[in-house]
Amino acid sequence: MPLVHSYDSTTQVLWVKVAKTITALEIEAMIAERGTTEEHALDVDTIWDLDDYDFSTTARGVLEQFIQGRKRFPDRIAARTVLVAPSDLGYGMCRMYHLMSEIHQTAAEGRMHVCRTTGEAIVWLLAHRRSSLDS
Repeated sequence: MPLVHSYDSTTQVLWVKVAKTITALEIEAMIAERGTTEEHALDVDTIWDLDDYDFSTTARGVLEQFIQGRKRFPDRIAARTVLVAPSDLGYGMCRMYHLMSEIHQTAAEGRMHVCRTTGEAIVWLLAHRRSSLDS
């Protein structure tokens, strides 16, 4: 199974564990499926755990496919999205994806973050929720 996902109602975060390889179409299918659930909104804050993903097979074309896929879900633009990539290669690829998402306006500025651990991911999400409540 390329994606395992679960919704944590306590933190109101969708956790997605990505397998070693995955296609943009598989990610789109998961997002479309989750968009029909009553459990949470389509723009739910999401942590993508990419610890097992094989970044050595990822080229710029794959990142562009992921960007095109995000364009099909405009309701996700406002969602806070955290990409967790512990390896140097994965972290660098996720940073490129993050920048491309902002350039192509498929992620609202300041709503995407890249980090190396799930602990950092949840801290970032909770801190940004609080700061948006304070504004």
